[in-house]
Amino acid sequence: MRHFGVERPKPLPVQAIDHATGYVLAMAAIKGLLLRLRDGAGFRAQTSLARMAGLLASQPAASAAAIGFTPLSDEDWVDTIEETGWGPARRLRPPLAIDGTPMRWRLPASRLGSAEPEWAER
Repeated sequence: MRHFGVERPKPLPVQAIDHATGYVLAMAAIKGLLLRLRDGAGFRAQTSLARMAGLLASQPAASAAAIGFTPLSDEDWVDTIEETGWGPARRLRPPLAIDGTPMRWRLPASRLGSAEPEWAER
């Protein structure tokens, strides 16, 4: 908010704290399922956005080479082009695939705030 000189909080282009916390919770859910299958026991996990922010902020900066970053190639992108709120675009391929379960999206990517909130019908 201060950086952009605005009166209200402004969404960042990448929500690193939210994403990192989600990854930790996804790992905990998988661990819980594995323990349930192995032992039949329940599992409880919790995390905190504030603690994740502290953890991320405490890490030393690293170069792209140090973390093993490699530039994207044509094979990293899906073949189809979709119309988005920003114009034509291609999505990145998912990092893994499950046989018989194709990755798909019901709606194209859109600009933040471009649609009214609604409950999804299942």
